[in-house]
Amino acid sequence: MTGEPERYDLAFVATSRSRAIADRAGGDFIRNLAALRIIRPVDETVASDWVEVYCEPGEAAHDPFVQGARPTEAAIFDEAVIRFGMRPTALGYGADTEAVRFFLEFRGCLYRDVLGGFREHIAKLLLLEPELVVRVSLDETRRTELSEEERASAPSSSGPSTAGQVGVRVEEL
Repeated sequence: MTGEPERYDLAFVATSRSRAIADRAGGDFIRNLAALRIIRPVDETVASDWVEVYCEPGEAAHDPFVQGARPTEAAIFDEAVIRFGMRPTALGYGADTEAVRFFLEFRGCLYRDVLGGFREHIAKLLLLEPELVVRVSLDETRRTELSEEERASAPSSSGPSTAGQVGVRVEEL
């Protein structure tokens, strides 16, 4: 009898944990991964000094993990989250990740490592040395909520749409 395969949470963080990613660079990074069909942005939380973008697996979600055709019909990962900005946050696992300003996290992933080419792609796009931290998946979906202070200083939702503040408009294609 075979059960569900073990899943992992993988996150790329900058080796220099205090390294911040500019809004435009973060937006370009997300658009690049979406254009490669690795992720599909579906939701975001936007504060005045940080952004989190929540993504579903894209048609090519397997590309960072395996070469060639998709090896299984099962979801390669449950969700991807990209966070960047000036306010640090605790990732929750990995060495020295109590205060990171950037992460790309694959939650509930079938694989515990990525191909070297994908790691190089991240390094080239963001001009940083990425480090991968891994844990057995907690099988949870979390969204970072804005605090009252952040809500007061966040971009206003009245008037013209503020969707896609960093250039990533979440919409159905």
